[in-house]
Amino acid sequence: MSGALDRLVPRIKTLVDRVGKTVTFKIPASESYDPTTLAVTETSVSDVAAVVTPPESYSSHFIDGDVIRIGDMHFSLPASGLTFTPAEGQRVVIGSDTWHVVQVVAEYTGELVGYYDIQVRK
Repeated sequence: MSGALDRLVPRIKTLVDRVGKTVTFKIPASESYDPTTLAVTETSVSDVAAVVTPPESYSSHFIDGDVIRIGDMHFSLPASGLTFTPAEGQRVVIGSDTWHVVQVVAEYTGELVGYYDIQVRK
């Protein structure tokens, strides 16, 4: 990073820490695959708390019924200090509801990821 970006990324994280919402990512530590049934089973799951921007619904003009559906939400997760990489297929607990991560877009600040924009669906 350089100059303004060096100062911007920590400010984003500070702001999210101050006004954000704590959610819990369910990160599969290991999975097993049964070739007979083609089933993938999570054998171990780690709960990782993270502070994100308050989740919000998509504006109606973004909803296409395929990639973005009615009811989908999105939020941003600062990359600074993360102990995991968010990925499609993970689960996120927001309040008492469990959501599935359907899309993760890494937003870069130069060479490094500044934050992840995450789309979730029930």
